[in-house]
Amino acid sequence: MAQLRKLAYDRPVRSVYARKADLIADLRELDRRRAAGEPEDPVAHAYWRLQKHVEETDRRKREEDSRRILDLLGNWSEPEYRRGVHAAVDALNGASEPSDEEWQRYFEELETLVGPLLGGGWELWEHLQEGYHEPGHGPSVMAHLLRSGTVLSVTYDVWAHQIRFSSNEFPEGVGEPPFEFVELLDDTVAVDIGQGAEEAQREVAERLGALGLLDPLRVKASEDSTVSAFDLVSMAYLRWIFEPAASYSGLSVEELGARLDAEEGMSTYHQFVCCFVGRDVLPDCVPSAAALGIASWCWRNDTAVEEWHLPDDVLMARVNIAVTKAILPHLDEVEGTDWEAIEGRLTDSEWALPDGRKISELFGEGWPEVRRTVSERLRFWKRMDEDLLGPEPTLRLLSVGGATSYTRHWWGQGRWGAICERIVRDAVSEGIPLPGDYQEAGVQALLRDLADPDRLDDETLRWLIDMPGAEVDQTAGLRHHTDATRALPKEFTSHVLTEMEQSLGE
Repeated sequence: MAQLRKLAYDRPVRSVYARKADLIADLRELDRRRAAGEPEDPVAHAYWRLQKHVEETDRRKREEDSRRILDLLGNWSEPEYRRGVHAAVDALNGASEPSDEEWQRYFEELETLVGPLLGGGWELWEHLQEGYHEPGHGPSVMAHLLRSGTVLSVTYDVWAHQIRFSSNEFPEGVGEPPFEFVELLDDTVAVDIGQGAEEAQREVAERLGALGLLDPLRVKASEDSTVSAFDLVSMAYLRWIFEPAASYSGLSVEELGARLDAEEGMSTYHQFVCCFVGRDVLPDCVPSAAALGIASWCWRNDTAVEEWHLPDDVLMARVNIAVTKAILPHLDEVEGTDWEAIEGRLTDSEWALPDGRKISELFGEGWPEVRRTVSERLRFWKRMDEDLLGPEPTLRLLSVGGATSYTRHWWGQGRWGAICERIVRDAVSEGIPLPGDYQEAGVQALLRDLADPDRLDDETLRWLIDMPGAEVDQTAGLRHHTDATRALPKEFTSHVLTEMEQSLGE
């Protein structure tokens, strides 16, 4: 007992003269407090417990507040809930219709939200943009996007924080027959914009890009249509390429056709690209597709690049992506294509991949021949552009070249994100491991990085292209997953015989 009291003498026990059992209990409690980092002194410990109680109470209150906020945010995701909140505030303030300044802002917001489509060759039709306000419903803005005679209707529901896209719901005279009969969407596409304009633009690009609306349209005739897909595409070439090019060159359409047929390079391109691999592609003017067209037919094909094919397909893919990125800044349907800038970039011996490897050194002794033949193709198209076609018809022809079955698995197309997501999710569903670090990082991290393949290491890019390790009967990568990369043709039904069709037949 004396030894026990000696141990307790310097410790804040209740009493060193307490019974043995009580003294042992006190020492054990003090040892526990010391091990747990709690104060041993009774007063200090009581204060510490009070602080912990306050902290715990605050924590529970924050959790409760967070739960309530999350409940509100959950409701806020519903368009009608948003509309109801706005309607309540509007009634409280006794507000009437939006002012002219507010309407102007709504129209500007709509134009911002459809930005990805404007970058994909669509134009807002300025003659029929309408705004209307209904009590309890709030302001809405209706507009129409046009591209090569096809029409996409847009409704911006301001109070619901939502923008909706539909097709074949537009007043007479907005589109151009027979192109207006192409059914762009099977169902209305609604995009919430509650997270802000930037996130909404990303979702617009993702949703409508997945449906093929950021690429030149592929078309097919319905069983009831008396106009075939060949007829429709041929009329589109006449309306959007040959007639404008004839006006540009000062030639008749017949004279222009004869001049183009006499050009071996153009005749070959038209027969193979326009009439074979791209026979169902409307010649929409889409800068990203035109960049792919130049990369395909002025770099990868009809040059020495294929002859001096790089050691593996991963490296070849990296170079193709670098080529496409180098071309994009120099395309403009109004100002024209800066062919000299493109040639200067693609034939620059110092031009390098993002990792620093010079492309000229990758081709080694084949670089002089690659450089010469690429220059020849680019100068040919420059001559066609400046002498015969004009800026926009040239871009339309090249857009077709970037939207064929040949480029169905290339980076740079509007459907790229959707293609990658289909490949990745099919791989996961079939038990195929994700590549490298993505086994831990997960699907979303991989999909995020696939948006720009320059972020990927060689293992990941190789997995995407060929999916090593997959069994014969399992899903495949870009090269062989035809369900993921297959085009999405838009159906049309037309019985209209236009003057254009008649002149085409003649």
